Amino acid sequence: MLELYTYTRLQAQAACALTENRASMMWHLWCFDDVIEQLYECGFYTCIGQTYRKYGKEWFFRSKMNGTNFDPILFKWAAYAIYAAHRAETVEDEKLKHDLVDLMSEFVLSAALTEKMSLEAEIALWLKNAIVHFDDEQDTLLQDRIAGLEHENYQLKKDYETLQKNYEMLRAQIEDMQEDHTRTDDEKIDAILKRIYTFMPEDISFDQDAHRLADIWESFSPATQKDIRTSLALYEKMKTPDLAALVFVSSLEREMKRNFFEPFKESAAFKKIKNKFCPNKNLLDVHRALAEIDRHPTLGNIPFIKKAILSQQSKRDSAVVAAFAQFLGKDREAFCSICDAVEKYRLGTKKYTVVKLRNGLAHGDEAVKEGCDERCYHDLMKMFYEPPIQIMFSIIAHSKK
Repeated sequence: MLELYTYTRLQAQAACALTENRASMMWHLWCFDDVIEQLYECGFYTCIGQTYRKYGKEWFFRSKMNGTNFDPILFKWAAYAIYAAHRAETVEDEKLKHDLVDLMSEFVLSAALTEKMSLEAEIALWLKNAIVHFDDEQDTLLQDRIAGLEHENYQLKKDYETLQKNYEMLRAQIEDMQEDHTRTDDEKIDAILKRIYTFMPEDISFDQDAHRLADIWESFSPATQKDIRTSLALYEKMKTPDLAALVFVSSLEREMKRNFFEPFKESAAFKKIKNKFCPNKNLLDVHRALAEIDRHPTLGNIPFIKKAILSQQSKRDSAVVAAFAQFLGKDREAFCSICDAVEKYRLGTKKYTVVKLRNGLAHGDEAVKEGCDERCYHDLMKMFYEPPIQIMFSIIAHSKK
């Protein structure tokens, strides 16, 4: 048993040190060969839990087998991983509870798109019980096997007729998340986007030239490319400008993070900062967003970051703000122009800012949802890709990567 534990612990440590695409062999052993069940029953919670902390639930339930779209049993193994992280205390319980609920919702949505609900209904009931009994001392539920459960590849029917039939389910799940007061705005948006990704086709046709993106398309992250394709498909095929806008806005936040904030936290200027204390309470949120490794500024922070780096007092109060201003160098003016656009550009007849639109859609604000109409969505596209603002072009042109 000691040899098995040592081998498993080394596996987990290696997987956490590597990029996700280099951990596929371990996924095959743990998830496709169902070894995770034995690892859990042997009490190797820390090994599973640290892998979960690094990659999250998607690593366990997203199949890496070619041609496999939806494999129900993988969702069960993801629940095992959540329970292991709970027992090992590698992830906060509140997040794990959210992950279990999200796992259930994404399972039900995927199962509905297969139009085969016999086996899926059995696993859905199992996952529901896993949520109910999460805080129980005994986890006998995990040890109860579902009779005849095997790996099966169900083809997800993501033609638009099938999507229309299940659209109300997606909307209901999104509304539930919007009303969930235990989640932050960022957590709500992340969960909503994952539902939308589950719902929408992977292979959305897209003409870069038609949307004037050919010059910068390859500079975007794959996730941003996916956001743009998904947003346009939601708008054009499903006629949902509010959901399409939320996906679009997430791409802006991601590219700001990739091109400015992540490079700063990996820079020599950041590593040289000795004093990360900030006495100015009014500056504290911006200071922490720039200073903390596992946190990055949100769209709501961006206008305040601009004010901070232009303020001599703020730079005196925070060595982190001063270092970021210095890090921007000759691109500081362009960065401030991007911040101005985020703060001041107005969208649609209701004249929403990007931040107001994002927060309203995350909270399920009915007025914002109704106000995010076709004109609002088109204004958002203009802000991102058309002169004179072209905010996404500016981000790429002045990237600090």
